[in-house]
Amino acid sequence: MIALHHRPLGWIAAALLVALVATPVAASDHADPITLDRQEGGITDLFVFPASDMVRRVKEPAGKDQPERTRAVTSKEANRLVIVFCVRRSLTASPPFEGLDQFTYKIHADLHSANEASFQKDDPNLARYGGTIKAPENIDPDFTITIRLDNNTKFVEKDVSIKEGTEWKRPKMADNIQWYSGVRDDPFIFPMFFGTNVIAMAISIPFDCFPGGQQDFLFWATSHNRSTQIDHVGRSQRTQLPRFDVLNTLPPKEHVSALHKQDQDPGLKTDFLRTRIRPVFNLRPYDFQPDVMVYTRRFDARFPNGRQLEDDVADLTCKQGDCQLFELSFALKDPKPYAATGGRPNKNDKEFSDTFPYLADPWPDKDPVPVPQLTSKNQFYVIAAIVLIVLVFLFPWALYFWSKKQLRRLRATLLTRIPQPPAAPGLTPSARPAGGAQ
Repeated sequence: MIALHHRPLGWIAAALLVALVATPVAASDHADPITLDRQEGGITDLFVFPASDMVRRVKEPAGKDQPERTRAVTSKEANRLVIVFCVRRSLTASPPFEGLDQFTYKIHADLHSANEASFQKDDPNLARYGGTIKAPENIDPDFTITIRLDNNTKFVEKDVSIKEGTEWKRPKMADNIQWYSGVRDDPFIFPMFFGTNVIAMAISIPFDCFPGGQQDFLFWATSHNRSTQIDHVGRSQRTQLPRFDVLNTLPPKEHVSALHKQDQDPGLKTDFLRTRIRPVFNLRPYDFQPDVMVYTRRFDARFPNGRQLEDDVADLTCKQGDCQLFELSFALKDPKPYAATGGRPNKNDKEFSDTFPYLADPWPDKDPVPVPQLTSKNQFYVIAAIVLIVLVFLFPWALYFWSKKQLRRLRATLLTRIPQPPAAPGLTPSARPAGGAQ
């Protein structure tokens, strides 16, 4: 609850909050506060993990004191890098999706800045971001995967552009990259989106396509409407948080400077929100890192070192201080299975596959999930508050102009009632000198 101790500020805060409630917003990264004209431009997930011969998990036979289990492929075993990129949350219908063909999706990777990152065990950013980027202003993609889909989610373009000087093994890359696009189950472990689908793109690249000995990578992805960038994702569940909204349209090399500017010289809206609603909008001391996904082969992949499909990122980010989305994940569609424990799901609503493209099969078509609405009583309160605000601000002006109009009418009436001086004897009105009687 927001305490409004000062009456003038309280009225302003109330007005802004009413405006926020009354304004529809569209989400990306599942819950990103940016506004989108079409949900196909909204990024929902980015996963990066290793695989061995297209298999991402292997079975270990039962041992003397251990039952049979399935585990993720380790970095030492892996010979392929897998990238899974998803857009368009809450799908409940099959393609075609009119307008999907106007969007371009890009997956970027920086190899040189990653080589300069810190992975020290005592670095607090290791658990939060996967490492510390020492020179964020130098981040630049060494390769970019560009994807365009038709309205049926099939590839129109799938291209890998390589920065000049990067030592890629082009023939092997061209022959051995695996591609997938289509509608799949939403892999985000978040009850609000259970039972719905996303548009997914999966790419599997042999590690020996990269420069020899490459261990460290920085990944991020963007969506573009025509040529304009409209959304960004790096480390999962970062740009979803309202205080990072400024990062959605900027390249990572500008992220840290933009955050410092937001902290030291905020605009009026940002300054108001960060001081009135501090838990949501105020920057933390650990925020000043670029929004990229760190992946290194020095350790086995698990969020925030890359991201496995099974990683419950809402829970994992909460352990590092950002619990807004973790708390939202208790808003269950069907709380009955968890009522006894008071808990929340910590795994996806469908089992993932161990083989390419790894995501679960899509859900069948159904009616769209209804958006939560205010009760009739509270809708009335919101409308009444808006009307009251309009009256408070507009009534003085309306009164001013009405009074001014009435004064003009009164003046005209008085002028018509003032008697005219009589004409001089012997002169008709038409013969009266122009300057009056002499």
